[in-house]
Amino acid sequence: MGYTSYELKYSYPKQSYLHGWLLSVSIDLWEHELGSGRHTTIEPYLKQYVIGLITIEIGGDIHGVKISAKPLKL
Repeated sequence: MGYTSYELKYSYPKQSYLHGWLLSVSIDLWEHELGSGRHTTIEPYLKQYVIGLITIEIGGDIHGVKISAKPLKL
């Protein structure tokens, strides 16, 4: 299974967006875990720390900034 940590499309003032993961750890701990070599693939880290998805949208037909989040269990 392939994982992408984020997807970004920037074409403001046309619709632009960012989709990304919500993590249950700080960026410092996330980077430490990934650098620890405890696992040979990223999947176990994702299953342990990813708690949701976030989307941020701006431009196009959207007035202001639209932010949405949803829980995710990997």
